[in-house]
Amino acid sequence: MRRLRALGVRDGSVVALLGRNVPEYPLLVCGILAAGGAVTPVNPYFHAHEMATQLAATGAGLLVADASLAEAARTAAAGSAVGRIAVFDGSLDLPEIAFAGGRRAEPSEGAEPGDALLAWSVGPGGLPAPARHTHASLSAALLGLAAVAPWSEDDVVYSAISPYDLYGLVATLALALYSGLTAVTAARFDVPSFADTVRRWGVTVSNVVPTIVRALAGAPPDVEGFGPLRLLISGGAPLAPHVARACHARTGAAVVQGYGLAEGAGATHVDAPIGEARVTSCGRPVAGLATRIAGPDGGARPPGTLGELWLRGEQVFRGYRGAEAKTATAFSADGWLRTGDLAFEDAARQLTVVGRRKPVVKVRGFQVAPAEVEAALRGHPAVRDAMVSAEWDAGSGEESAAARVVAGRDVSPSELADWLAKRVARHKRPASITLVPELPERGDLFYPWAAPVTS
Repeated sequence: MRRLRALGVRDGSVVALLGRNVPEYPLLVCGILAAGGAVTPVNPYFHAHEMATQLAATGAGLLVADASLAEAARTAAAGSAVGRIAVFDGSLDLPEIAFAGGRRAEPSEGAEPGDALLAWSVGPGGLPAPARHTHASLSAALLGLAAVAPWSEDDVVYSAISPYDLYGLVATLALALYSGLTAVTAARFDVPSFADTVRRWGVTVSNVVPTIVRALAGAPPDVEGFGPLRLLISGGAPLAPHVARACHARTGAAVVQGYGLAEGAGATHVDAPIGEARVTSCGRPVAGLATRIAGPDGGARPPGTLGELWLRGEQVFRGYRGAEAKTATAFSADGWLRTGDLAFEDAARQLTVVGRRKPVVKVRGFQVAPAEVEAALRGHPAVRDAMVSAEWDAGSGEESAAARVVAGRDVSPSELADWLAKRVARHKRPASITLVPELPERGDLFYPWAAPVTS
């Protein structure tokens, strides 16, 4: 905290944190909060110009970056409100580095009173914006999760989720530390190193995304057993039942699902292990969170009936910084957060999510804003219009983005793919680009694995 104070962090400062999944990350977050600043975690897989967009929208005045990402940090900060860049690499000395930008005595004060974290989120659609979480909302999230989390103080948690995402930062690392557990981080995931880490450190629980569940299900025969691993909690995207069952058979660990979103501080529901995977339910809401399955008129629908999931509670975010219209769209007139996800609850409040209304695609656990990719496509001189939507691969159990493009002159899908590669991060690039004479209407996006429900 003293070093951060020396870098100018004060009450109201916004500090951007650009790093990988390493032990220093949660320590830096705690130091920034203790110094009075608010944190905005930056995705290290972004292009520099995508980082720059987030820096501008959050008003960050200090950028703290992993030394391996120093060049991207310099490029992103140039021309922004960032006045200082400091780096970390195995220590918290945080030396400053020079960059082509204005140098200020202190970082700008862009946070609103009480702000602790500004999460970059697509929210109800459109372009991403900073979702404001306060110390109160983050504390409520930790208390609510700790009351229902399916682990004990004897467990060792493997953090497979990058901490720029609230699933990784709040619902994994912060929760594990708050609960007194040992947390093991890894900058990158692969099955052999995961298996080695499980055996070496006695890992018993890991929060994962469906892509990791699928990788573990297909672990090659030469990968030794997964030792003490007893529980995998999947979130970030829908998990196909056959993938969950295959993972349980290969690892011996129970596989359950959770549900959450940035606006809900990372996790709002978690299931309890029951041996083999419960393959559709995302579990019950965490302590202190109210839920409603809302019909078209906003009224509550009875158990077993499909509607939009609405949330209300202290852990719900306070709105989007600098995006009043987006904030208004996110909340109902009586203060409920509209998640944009279509779901139903049973009589025991077990949640099953079956699709979504909001124009968002989940790729390997990453949020993809169709509007952002569409805008990049429309920037190509040959493109008249474009639409990006979600597609579901039943075989892999994975969701992907698909683009449909109306061209004004001859252009190939490969040329458009090359164009996007220079403008959006890898996870935002559509798995397929199809040239069409006109765009179809964009309808609700449904997951075809949903259990039958009444309407």
